[in-house]
Amino acid sequence: MKIKDITFNKKGSLGFSLLEVVIACLLGILISAYIVSIFVKNTGLVYQQATTVSAGLDVNQSLYQITNYIKQAESVSTSYSGYTSSGSVLVLQLPGLDASGNVLSGVSDYVVVTQDSTNNKILRLIVIPNSSSSRPAANTVLTTILKSITFIYYNSTGGMVTPSSASQVSTTLITGSGEGPVSSEASSSAQTTLRNTGS
Repeated sequence: MKIKDITFNKKGSLGFSLLEVVIACLLGILISAYIVSIFVKNTGLVYQQATTVSAGLDVNQSLYQITNYIKQAESVSTSYSGYTSSGSVLVLQLPGLDASGNVLSGVSDYVVVTQDSTNNKILRLIVIPNSSSSRPAANTVLTTILKSITFIYYNSTGGMVTPSSASQVSTTLITGSGEGPVSSEASSSAQTTLRNTGS
């Protein structure tokens, strides 16, 4: 059996020189860095789009629930159970309901829309039923990414009035999530007429 003599220090020998190995490593590092930067940019874009969609859905769903209760309300109450209607708190007086869902005469339930007392990014919708009403009590979180909520009270001719004189309530809700370059904000507004005050 013949053994082939392999030497690495002669011209035309097998293997790579140190310079070729260093250049290959540098090219590998540059290509890897480029791929990582593309991945990071795309991940940031996907996250930003997801937060934008989330904030948009959140603001629309929250505003829908608020306006739905305003449409059911007989009036805006000045205050109830420690909550006072203002530019950032809404206290609604709704008719009480019997077990069949029919209106009970002389019985009122209350709905409060307010920021959470311990975390101002949380918006709560609190239903406080009368003991004679079959309306279920609730303490619902409408959003956890609240930036601001504003209520403005109008009479039937469009003039601004105190909450207890209102026949219409304008609601502006702004939500937002994320910080810095990957942040999102959504806002929505509605002017809603109360139940017994016309169209």
